[in-house]
Amino acid sequence: VICDRIEAEVDGPTLCRKIKENNGSSTSYFIALTSEDEIKDKIAGLITEADDYLIKPFLAEEFKARVRVGIRTSNLERELKTKNTQLEQITNIHKWDLNIASKVQKTILRPDYPTNCGLKFGTRYLACATLNGDMFDLLRFPDNRIGILIADVSGHGASASLITILFRTLFRSLAREETSPAKALEIVNQALQAPLEDLFSFVTAAYAVFDPDTKKLTYSTAAHPPLILVRKNGQIESLEAKGMMIGMFPDYW
Repeated sequence: VICDRIEAEVDGPTLCRKIKENNGSSTSYFIALTSEDEIKDKIAGLITEADDYLIKPFLAEEFKARVRVGIRTSNLERELKTKNTQLEQITNIHKWDLNIASKVQKTILRPDYPTNCGLKFGTRYLACATLNGDMFDLLRFPDNRIGILIADVSGHGASASLITILFRTLFRSLAREETSPAKALEIVNQALQAPLEDLFSFVTAAYAVFDPDTKKLTYSTAAHPPLILVRKNGQIESLEAKGMMIGMFPDYW
């Protein structure tokens, strides 16, 4: 848009905004033509809204050059706007996929809370990302013992979330009959060596088994922060145990 005259009842910035609004696009390129005297007063406000200006008198070649710059700029802005729209659409699809994947992960990893075992369970799961590598699980043994598992896969996103599903599936199938938490972690560690090595990933875990009949708790960890035990009298204990992360050292355990 090339503007050479400003009507008295319309100030420069308002005229520029109206032209851009009527054009229906923010990619309009506004060039103001003004005399050297006008540049200091009525046109000064216009320049704050305009994209470029020329002071009269000017050479025809300079005018053409400014117009060419305006055309290139408008074309680039339109192209950028189109790309941004496409990117927004792709982002929305990606967010939708992530939300669906997150729901699937939570559904698959939702633990089966044991009933009629003399225990009450309270859990709270706060994920730091839509897809992540954090998980917990509860296992019910035939002799009424309860297994409590907490694990964290290295990294975030889709890869970590898929590994949590793999880890939980293997743990349930391989460690369910094992009475020793340390032995259970060792068995899963051996099973995950090959897949985790190929994925450059590892898992930290804490696993405890509680016997409601004897009130005995046995536990082991794999490079995971210690479990916290709160006794009936309010005493708090940190259950320390030594162990390396799962999937990196086959002969450590």
